[in-house]
Amino acid sequence: MRSLVISPGEDAASYIRFANLCRKAKRVKIAESIIQQLLSDQVQKDSPIRASPGVVFAHLKLLWDTGDKDDSLNYLGNVCATLAREIGLDDPRKAITGNFEEVQEVRRLLSRAYLKQGQWIQELRPEWTTELVDEVMQCYHNATQLDPKWYKAWHTWALCNFEVITHLESTEEDRDDEMYGKQLLTHILAAIVGE
Repeated sequence: MRSLVISPGEDAASYIRFANLCRKAKRVKIAESIIQQLLSDQVQKDSPIRASPGVVFAHLKLLWDTGDKDDSLNYLGNVCATLAREIGLDDPRKAITGNFEEVQEVRRLLSRAYLKQGQWIQELRPEWTTELVDEVMQCYHNATQLDPKWYKAWHTWALCNFEVITHLESTEEDRDDEMYGKQLLTHILAAIVGE
């Protein structure tokens, strides 16, 4: 009934929320059809322009839940890198300017995407390594910086620091005590202070 009055493209946020609810309720076919409808609607409307970041992010979460985990993580990394470049996360001089509200919405969505990327990396590679710690911590750090008032990003940041501390304490292999102490102190302070 709703689609008779408002097309999916005009009310994408509601359709994305509905698709996410369907995905969480394991109604994958319904979620897929909604996402495909949103993707095709946006492609028809703006054929040279890609789909909105919100639709892409919903699509990637759906792919992840249907078992395509490696590809979902790779695509999410590409989406995060592209959006970060567009909003000037690495170099503010190269930011694409636009409506303030739109830029803030992209920052909010990118924060959620970075958080999800960190969670997915941890799920796919549960064994901590130095490279993995750096990669995951960078994702969570980006999430906290892009949306500084989002409690979930800060909570995940602190928990991840705690997990790294626990991992460092449990490794007894050849370690340099000075380096170990610095790493431990870095993560303890990051968990408490938030930086």
